Amino acid sequence: MNKSRWSSWMKSLSRFVGVGQNKSWRGKCPLLRTRNPQLEPLEQRQMLTILYWDPIPGGGVGGDGTWSTDSMLLNWNTNSDGSGSRVAWIEGADAVFAGSAGTVAISGTVSANSIQFNATAYSVESGMLSLPVANTEILIQSGVTATISSTIDGTGGMAKTGTGVLNLTGSSANTYGGSTSISAGSLWLEKASGAAAIPGDIHFNGTLNAYVYLGASEQIADLAVLYFNNTSNYGRFWLHGHTETVAGINTSNGRGVIQNVQSESGADDDGTLIVNNTVDCFYAGYLRDKGSGDSTGTVSLVKQGTGELTLSGENIYYTGGTNVSQGTLVLQDTTNSTFLTKNIAVNRTPEVNATLEFATVNASPIFNGQLSGNGTVVKSGSRYLAFGGNNSSFTGEIHVNTGRLRDVSGPTNFGSPSMIRVNDGGQIYAYNAAMYDFPFRLQPS
Repeated sequence: MNKSRWSSWMKSLSRFVGVGQNKSWRGKCPLLRTRNPQLEPLEQRQMLTILYWDPIPGGGVGGDGTWSTDSMLLNWNTNSDGSGSRVAWIEGADAVFAGSAGTVAISGTVSANSIQFNATAYSVESGMLSLPVANTEILIQSGVTATISSTIDGTGGMAKTGTGVLNLTGSSANTYGGSTSISAGSLWLEKASGAAAIPGDIHFNGTLNAYVYLGASEQIADLAVLYFNNTSNYGRFWLHGHTETVAGINTSNGRGVIQNVQSESGADDDGTLIVNNTVDCFYAGYLRDKGSGDSTGTVSLVKQGTGELTLSGENIYYTGGTNVSQGTLVLQDTTNSTFLTKNIAVNRTPEVNATLEFATVNASPIFNGQLSGNGTVVKSGSRYLAFGGNNSSFTGEIHVNTGRLRDVSGPTNFGSPSMIRVNDGGQIYAYNAAMYDFPFRLQPS
């Protein structure tokens, strides 16, 4: 190619890619200029993946300032001690907050690949914080507390890591599209009433204790499920005297704790967990009022939704009462003596069935609490079950599918059922059968 044609070709190329004849481009891909020349050089921006909050020139990292995508706002540093170049925020970079804590005001929407808090008392507020990846990590170091009151959105999810404390506050609901995982430390949910802090499922993971606390009622989306998957230690969910509705609770290995408080003195407000599940759930962790201490606050359970919820094992011992208004609540070998003295209401409507099932698989408990309502009570499992309380307010049906159901002292133990049906494989033992005046039905023979 002669020099004349070469020069003509270069001039044409420069109109498309912004490369002047005075720049050397051999061995490189030509850089495509944007309409905002302050975003250049692109090569430098692509290499800066970790940025340190540095809004105050010459003052080291940390402090108050604005977080935005404005290319003229040089509030970030390339070095952790503030000795590097101060640069504008790069969308999708990793953000580190250290040094002197301050208030970080988001202007517009910013997107971060991860966020790390190394100093306590930082507050991120206003604007929109976008989570771009499935497990956008928010790392809170040991001894550090950080607060985010900005609206969190984006297509990704949140992974809370580190043993520090993260507070989610503010008046607007978070709307990010992914799930939330917590593998260590504490996550406080304190959005204003009616604004959900967690828009999707919560996964308790890892080998360390992980805590989620309610600072107000209804902080988790009603369609969310709580999954307790810790391989050691426990995932713990505190009601703290508030009400929460979820679409399910599940344990993979029994390492879950749902309670009102741990040992906080004077935390006496009652908490309520509403499980509105349309798919079957199995929970074999702790469901209790408290871990220890003198708190008088209790936990109550409301079962809604058409699905089946199974509570299993001796660690089910909340005392605030149980209300089954839809679907089936299965109590599988719930042998704790504290729980077996509490009241359970089973209430159906002409359109909605409600069932309480006692599944005595490995134990033969005596239920001394009081049953009430017009729903259905089912006895399953090969072991026997005894009713010892005054269940005169129960007017529904009793079905004995397998194993033996017996009373302890007389007719009030079975209540005033509209019918007792004994299916093949089931047995019923009446203390004094002559005293009973409600119908029995043997099915099918």
